[in-house]
Amino acid sequence: MKLCQIMNSREGLLLPIKTKSIRIKYLSSEVPCNEGTENPERLDILGYEESDHGLIAFELKGSTAGRVELENLFLQGIEHRNWLEKNKMAVKLFYDRGPKGKRINTRKRVRLLLGFYGDRVPDIFEELRYQAKRRDPYTEIDFIRLTNINDEVVTSSYD
Repeated sequence: MKLCQIMNSREGLLLPIKTKSIRIKYLSSEVPCNEGTENPERLDILGYEESDHGLIAFELKGSTAGRVELENLFLQGIEHRNWLEKNKMAVKLFYDRGPKGKRINTRKRVRLLLGFYGDRVPDIFEELRYQAKRRDPYTEIDFIRLTNINDEVVTSSYD
């Protein structure tokens, strides 16, 4: 919730990525990302990058997540990112006040951010990212380190 509040502020959420930092603005949270199911899977946070207006799928896992939950984080994240990629014009129409809205650029690929706690990125994540990029070289998947400091969630990049 704190990350959503920061993203929804005038400044947005500044996230450090390996090569640069990106500023993310908030669109929605708990976004259903599956057709025709009774209880569809939900994307944790939907946002857009302030500089290029590309959509961002942000999936999160808490500090108590184990190996299985972290593996599911990646797989669900890819599934939600792919769904958004296929449906980004509908997302724009819904969240950007029609086709002439300025917040979402549908020509940009959807970027996937995976936020989790821990000292390092699991080896399987690097392999899965490599396989995803092999299949689609324009896929952008970044890992965000989450840390609790004084009851606040702090974000940083994994080196």
